[in-house]
Amino acid sequence: MSKCRFSIITVCYNAERYIKETIQSVAAQTYKDYEYIVVDGCSSDATVEIARKNTRHLENVHFIIEPDEGIYDAMNKGINLASGEYLLFLNAGDKLENNDVLRKTDSFIRNNKGDIYYGNVVQELLDGATANRVYNWVCSKKLYFLCGDVICHQAVFAAADLLKERKFALSFKVCADKEWLLYQIKHKRKFLPMHFTVSYVPTEGFSARHVDIFEKETYLCLRKYCKEGLWIYQIVCGIKRNERMKGIVRKIGNILFFRKKNEDGT
Repeated sequence: MSKCRFSIITVCYNAERYIKETIQSVAAQTYKDYEYIVVDGCSSDATVEIARKNTRHLENVHFIIEPDEGIYDAMNKGINLASGEYLLFLNAGDKLENNDVLRKTDSFIRNNKGDIYYGNVVQELLDGATANRVYNWVCSKKLYFLCGDVICHQAVFAAADLLKERKFALSFKVCADKEWLLYQIKHKRKFLPMHFTVSYVPTEGFSARHVDIFEKETYLCLRKYCKEGLWIYQIVCGIKRNERMKGIVRKIGNILFFRKKNEDGT
């Protein structure tokens, strides 16, 4: 396959309700130097049929349809096939926020030298409303991860060389993307926030459906890469068990990392 600027990788399984919107958000991009890779784990519903129908008019589309060992194994399959300089994982149900995301990302990369670029995401709040989740410079520091948070992979454009050199660790079922980011932080890769919205992320994602595993694996990640500050995460976990304190912390987080969403997606 010939080289392209971006590889957009969509992992899916029995996602017939969501796959069309995801594909349409990619197909609508004004910037066209990308390939689209769909990795399906042998869905038993109409996911593949819908995906093929909605990608017929695209020039650079590739399908992998075979069993996998979970979401990160499927993502690794996409990495193996990818020919783009930068990779973005946009799974079924996720959407690029507007038609100019790839164009703006390309412009930012051309003017800012880094290894891993990340933007903001539109996220559903507990009351059903949406707001921009803002990822600024502190979000690529260990302290942010020690507070129990992580940059959504749907906001991250990572250099393909980094992902091909060191793929997602399959020992993590929910937090392999968090473990991968911490590995890159440890090895002093240059992270750059782009300060514009990249994608829409529904709350009913994979991690949200596996909270207990998420917390266990977060602890394992932090013990591996941030052992000296692990006490911070333990304090955060203690706060989360107190409903009053959890409410206060959530309000502080909303002030620091959430903004009302404008019509232009900024």
